[in-house]
Amino acid sequence: MGPRTSSAEPPGPLVALAGRARLTSDSRLVGLEILGVLTVIGVIAWFPDQLPLSLPGIALSMFGLWGVADHFRHSGRRSRAVHLPLRVLQFVVAVIGTTAVAAAIYVIAGRLIGTVVS
Repeated sequence: MGPRTSSAEPPGPLVALAGRARLTSDSRLVGLEILGVLTVIGVIAWFPDQLPLSLPGIALSMFGLWGVADHFRHSGRRSRAVHLPLRVLQFVVAVIGTTAVAAAIYVIAGRLIGTVVS
């Protein structure tokens, strides 16, 4: 048996999210960014002792920002000098968004387990 080729493997969640972001309009992506930022601001303003509640807002905002950067990078109107910084931005945003999602799952699991244990 030889190694599996990448075409036979199903796409991972990040590839699926990237595909979804590429199909989403710029205005909707910007709306998601704004919604995410407003969620974070709302949590900070009204529930400052519950900052983990802002993690989904961070992830949502990062999804929108990644998508806008991807659209901008592939628009064809940009010079090569902008291409690399946009790729770096997309990488940083993907790391932040993925970390926010993982942390949110960890917090939810911790709260559920804490509820069951106590």
